Amino acid sequence: MRIHLGNIYGWFNGVSKNNEKEANERGDYWGELVKEMRKKKFGSKKPLTEKEKKIESKLTDELMKQVDDVDKARRTVNFFYERFMVMWRVGEVSRDTLNNVDFPGKGRISDFLFYVRALDHANYYIVMGKGKKDENREYTPEVYEFMEEYLEILEQQSEENKRLKLKRKELRMERRIKRAEKKKQDKKEKANGNGSGNPPPPGSIPTKNDPSSSNSSHSNNNNKLSDVEEACSSSSSSSSSSSSSSSSSSSSSSSSNSSSSGLQ
Repeated sequence: MRIHLGNIYGWFNGVSKNNEKEANERGDYWGELVKEMRKKKFGSKKPLTEKEKKIESKLTDELMKQVDDVDKARRTVNFFYERFMVMWRVGEVSRDTLNNVDFPGKGRISDFLFYVRALDHANYYIVMGKGKKDENREYTPEVYEFMEEYLEILEQQSEENKRLKLKRKELRMERRIKRAEKKKQDKKEKANGNGSGNPPPPGSIPTKNDPSSSNSSHSNNNNKLSDVEEACSSSSSSSSSSSSSSSSSSSSSSSSNSSSSGLQ
């Protein structure tokens, strides 16, 4: 395909893409050469006109090869886009299949509509002799009308893609701004020493002059003192009980000794 496109571009080399008249003239010249080349190849009993003799005199082997290569390229490229048109019209499944194919873009399609159409017109009106060369070129194969519609679809998709790309860019900018604001807020909260970022409610942090805090500390101290007193009283009671038990045991032992001495 690349070789065929190169042959077409080579034939129209120097033709401005905005000048349709110049492209048609170049296409007509190709058609005249094809016509005379076929006469020369297959023979013709009709006498040649002066214009035909002039064109025939230019038919060198190199030019004949170039003309033949352009004709092959015209047929191949035309057939390629016709197959694409058929697959596109088959249905949604074939369209999904074509989405995964590296299909020519808008530039190649525009070249097809501009260059190959001029060759097809020359082939129809000059080579095939369907009408006069200077009449209005009304003949247009269906594939060209389809590709013009498809090119409009691509243009719409391109505009939609640009709009979506711009929307994604705006969303990214919004996210960046939000992240920057959050980062600034986190730094501010860290500087204030408060993780929540809100000032503490009044009375939540006790101060030195707060009477409620002093009362709570006094009550805590009193509770500690009462605990100590209870511990001391329990220990003293246990010691007194132990001393009374020891005194009773000593008195019993002394009475037993006195009784034993009386018996003796």
